[in-house]
Amino acid sequence: MRERCLEVAAHKTELLVVRGARNVEDFRLNKMGEEVKPSKELKYLGVIFQRNLSFSKHIEHSVQRASEKLAAISRLMPNISGPSYAKRRVLCGVTHSILLYAVPVWRETLKQKKQLDQMTSLQRRSLFRTVSA
Repeated sequence: MRERCLEVAAHKTELLVVRGARNVEDFRLNKMGEEVKPSKELKYLGVIFQRNLSFSKHIEHSVQRASEKLAAISRLMPNISGPSYAKRRVLCGVTHSILLYAVPVWRETLKQKKQLDQMTSLQRRSLFRTVSA
């Protein structure tokens, strides 16, 4: 990096040990004179990575964010004489986009019933609002 005149902001650097020793508290990385301690989770490009790569925190965070957006959209759209179906469908797409962001990375986590139930429950509510049910 020095040969290419590049620098890394050591105070912004995060470390996540995915495999290896169970006791990662003793693991330290020294970058440009500053110590980088390992963390239990980190957020990269909107995806929350955990030490065991379970992505359960990411799914919980996505469900919470999508639920908040759905609630805001629901307040704008009354079921009777509200926006047309096409407009409702676009707003439903917002919820699904938030919920399914980066799904190729964490799709294996959906084999756990808890995470799958959280997502299907939210999708069900979103679809009910779309068809004015």
